Amino acid sequence: MPPTLRLSSLPLLCLALVSACAATERDAKTGDADKSEVETAAKAEAGDEEPPPPVSAKIAISSVQMIQDCPDPPAPSPGAPSPGAPSPGAPSPQAPAPTEPLADESMAKPAAMPPRVDEGSGARFAPGDAPGFVQPCDQSNMQLTIEIAGASGQTAVPVAVKAVRLLSKGRQVGELKSRKPSAWSEERYQPWDEQLSPGEALKASYKLGLPDWTAVEQAIGESSFGHMFTIEVDVEVDGRVETVVSPEFPREEPHVIVT
Repeated sequence: MPPTLRLSSLPLLCLALVSACAATERDAKTGDADKSEVETAAKAEAGDEEPPPPVSAKIAISSVQMIQDCPDPPAPSPGAPSPGAPSPGAPSPQAPAPTEPLADESMAKPAAMPPRVDEGSGARFAPGDAPGFVQPCDQSNMQLTIEIAGASGQTAVPVAVKAVRLLSKGRQVGELKSRKPSAWSEERYQPWDEQLSPGEALKASYKLGLPDWTAVEQAIGESSFGHMFTIEVDVEVDGRVETVVSPEFPREEPHVIVT
């Protein structure tokens, strides 16, 4: 006959089973905790941290001037002396030696007079073609205000104009190129590296090229002079692109000085 299980041994058997289950669950929890600690340490060593939140920028176009596209002045060569400054190693200028007075002042040759210029001679040339005269050029440009939210002292973020579109009544009729960014500082616009720190605000200016005015006039069905336009600008701040629209502005006639 098979051995019979005494009733008195049942409590001991149940207690053993419960203890074994508790030990297994405790070992599983300990293993999970150890695994979590190992993963946390590995992430810390690998530098797997939460990426910083994207910066928030406030951008607006304050004004646009559309007249001409002027040649940029040549960049100064490094180390070039300023205009009027003596070159390094050049002897300092000295006052000329006094000359002996003429024996007979009446025999002195009169000083050469500049050639006489007829006051109306400039009218003989087309405007801007008079000798030695160059018409001024009024550069097209746009002014923006840019403000980046955040605590001051944080790392500067890059700013870039990605696209400029010419609009008529909300419809694109042309494209413009922007260049030569500058920022208002010390009472004037100065070259800007397109870097701005959180917590700062500045006034920026960009030179603008001109659209194909023939194509623009075909698109709007009338002369571009006297027509009101807007521009739509894509500005990228720290990898995030925001689009802003300017107030209305006209195409202006170039300022011509009649000589």
